[in-house]
Amino acid sequence: ARRREGPLTAPTIWVLGDQLDPSGPAFRGHRAGEARVLMVESDYALARLPFNRERRVLVIGAMRRLAQSLRDDGWQVDLRSAATLADGLMAHAAEHRPSRIVVAHPTSRSGMALMRRVAARLPVSVEVRDPVGFITRPGELDEVLGTRQPRMDTFYREMRRRLDLLVDSEGQPVGGAWSLDKENRRPPPRTRDLGAPVPWLPPANDPLDAELRARFAGMPETG
Repeated sequence: ARRREGPLTAPTIWVLGDQLDPSGPAFRGHRAGEARVLMVESDYALARLPFNRERRVLVIGAMRRLAQSLRDDGWQVDLRSAATLADGLMAHAAEHRPSRIVVAHPTSRSGMALMRRVAARLPVSVEVRDPVGFITRPGELDEVLGTRQPRMDTFYREMRRRLDLLVDSEGQPVGGAWSLDKENRRPPPRTRDLGAPVPWLPPANDPLDAELRARFAGMPETG
């Protein structure tokens, strides 16, 4: 895309497909009208793996619904299709000239590698904030375990102490037990619904879901 002349504009919040949370790290400190939101529907990301079709419908449908919800709340949203995530970001940067790009830490190593490659090509800085859905930072596992065996129970206990989650003033578990694994191994009750409320399901004739199912019908899939 051709770069538009003129000064840099508001920052861009780049939202990835597994970070669809308007209260997430990338949004913090920004308000509607003071930042633009970017989401990219990547042809490469959709086609590179034989995902289940409903997974594609779920992710892209959620992106489009979030985009509309943000617009309703006064945000400027650039939801665009592109061959790759990098292509979409570069085209956005050329068109809108943001003062900087703000994004939450990707949830995979390949995603972070992509972020570094793209950042090196951009004329503006990229601010990578805390990841979504993690309570530890990259590299913290070695600090937590030290020289101890890398076992889930060791990690679990240490993180509860570090985060002060259900531990008393002496660092011991509230209630006297670190886990209820023994109780959790008991068979479930012999009822059909386990006493839980019926989950909400979207209507089968939802027009957006129907459109996306038709769009992805010819792609390889599994599951």
